[in-house]
Amino acid sequence: CWVCLGLGVFNLLKNSIIYIEIPKPIWPCVVFDSDGTHMFVVSKINGYEKLLMMSSQSLNRVIYIQDIIGPCNGLIKSPDDHFICVFNNKKLAILDFLSGNIIGSIECNSLNTVSWAPDSKYLALGCSLGNIVILTSSNEFNVEFKLSRSSLNEDYDFFIENDGVLIKTNPSKTFINTVSTKIDFIVWSFDCSYMSTYEVDSTFLCIWEKFRLICAVELSKNIKKMQWCQGENKLSVAYGTDLIFFWTEGQTPKLQTSPKLVDGSCLLVSNISWSLNNRDMILSDGKKFLLFTT
Repeated sequence: CWVCLGLGVFNLLKNSIIYIEIPKPIWPCVVFDSDGTHMFVVSKINGYEKLLMMSSQSLNRVIYIQDIIGPCNGLIKSPDDHFICVFNNKKLAILDFLSGNIIGSIECNSLNTVSWAPDSKYLALGCSLGNIVILTSSNEFNVEFKLSRSSLNEDYDFFIENDGVLIKTNPSKTFINTVSTKIDFIVWSFDCSYMSTYEVDSTFLCIWEKFRLICAVELSKNIKKMQWCQGENKLSVAYGTDLIFFWTEGQTPKLQTSPKLVDGSCLLVSNISWSLNNRDMILSDGKKFLLFTT
């Protein structure tokens, strides 16, 4: 017996919606290709997880992913639509987007997050103990680099925020001695030259260039969100205060205060989003939104 649920698909150009009956779709395991013609959905049929490839409302292919990785916790495609990645907290597999053939797989210790580089040449895995594993498409997605702040040399810049002021100093004992936790988030710069990371419930931001740590920052509160510009190597970080951290290639990092709201209160920024012009940003505390020009 199948229990079918309606999956709503919105057409933004036609301002319409269609519903597709899919046996027990698993949220959030749904992705589209770039032109919206194909959709991948992880579905649980008779207790067995399968990856369904669909075009329009027809089923093109069924891939038995439970035989590959076991239960699926996540699904993410490469920006160039050549690969699709399925994973849980212990195992990850990369499949060819069109054929469904397995390109590579890896077992990890507490895999927590996955991030494709914009050029699809690299796949970064965030694991436990602050470990980052880099896979490369040119090497059949075998391990190319392993990164961790617990095994760093001292050839990087360190900044600490103190009462809203950013101070360059030696790495703090807290940064050096604190046991790393799971990597919570990994974001690439638009040209893949840089990568930024932070850990679960952490105040530490790490910026990497060519898989080498070049800058670490200790902020006053846990990091909420970070995002790179879409056309410049410029990073912004929100951490639940009225300050925003900015790192720009070739410049000294800085803190900038968000504009006050109409009532004179400050927005405690927890989310940020860059516009395509690389100047304007939308700031939010989860309830209110503010347009901000850098």
